Amino acid sequence: MRIKREAILWYAIQYDGDWKKIGNAIKAHENYSIIAYPYPYLTIVDEMYPEAFKHLRYPPWIIFGLTDTLVTC
Repeated sequence: MRIKREAILWYAIQYDGDWKKIGNAIKAHENYSIIAYPYPYLTIVDEMYPEAFKHLRYPPWIIFGLTDTLVTC
């Protein structure tokens, strides 16, 4: 089962961005709720997620944006 971006958003908020707790929630397939989040964000499963971040030892599960457009360099 592929993890859904909505689950990553829920876990990130639920666990205050704690990388290990989010990873454990994903691994355990914890239940999650779909929430309305008004700001743009990217998750590690999104196509636009920066490839370079995937090579970090602890890549961010989610990147929150401050504008309507997320820019990657």
